[in-house]
Amino acid sequence: MMAPPEDRPTLRPTLYAIRDLPYEMGPYRLTRKLPEGMAEVYEGVDLETPRPVAVKFLRHDMLMTDEARQRFLQEIELAANLDHSGVVPVLRSGTHEGVPYYAMPFIKGKRLDQYLEEDCPTLHDKLYVFLDLCRVVSALHKRDWAHRDLKPGNILVDPYGTIRLLDFGLAKDTRALTQPDSRYAFLGTLGYMAPEQAGGDAEKAGPEADVYAIGVLMYRALTGEMPHAD
Repeated sequence: MMAPPEDRPTLRPTLYAIRDLPYEMGPYRLTRKLPEGMAEVYEGVDLETPRPVAVKFLRHDMLMTDEARQRFLQEIELAANLDHSGVVPVLRSGTHEGVPYYAMPFIKGKRLDQYLEEDCPTLHDKLYVFLDLCRVVSALHKRDWAHRDLKPGNILVDPYGTIRLLDFGLAKDTRALTQPDSRYAFLGTLGYMAPEQAGGDAEKAGPEADVYAIGVLMYRALTGEMPHAD
């Protein structure tokens, strides 16, 4: 049961999409807005190091949603504790003008689909990339988490040819799959969603959903088409 309005914390965020760049906040200078879905992400530089960074904020129109805020904080905690070379780490997290954020290294890589098309001319090259992707996702599953939104935009290949997973906003502890996790049963990205996600049982989507998404990614990489019509 939801608490009465007077018993719930009042969020008064003041930061909206940053229009005037460059923009300085703490040790970071933000220089460019990056395309993203459920967040505001900016490329910038850590003035203390210096090193290139990406700083991710919860999108302003989602700030007053308790569920979205909780998912964002969970994403920070998960990325900060995975400690795996295939996961982009958290450098710093906190709030700025009432808005939660976290900073991570800026990966100068390519989206998975772009990398496969431009840098993997042979079947062997493509399969090697997917073997690396499976290793990273397997490590995630061994830590009792499922990503649940594997798609080209959430998978980067860095300049060394290493897979780097991004965006854990829909990730879930697989030990809690029986617990409802959204007032919306439809979670994920159409085209890469497992049947249980597309069918309205998103709370049941676990490691198998990641395996399904990898299958879709591989089918597309090898045939140039999606396995099913839009």
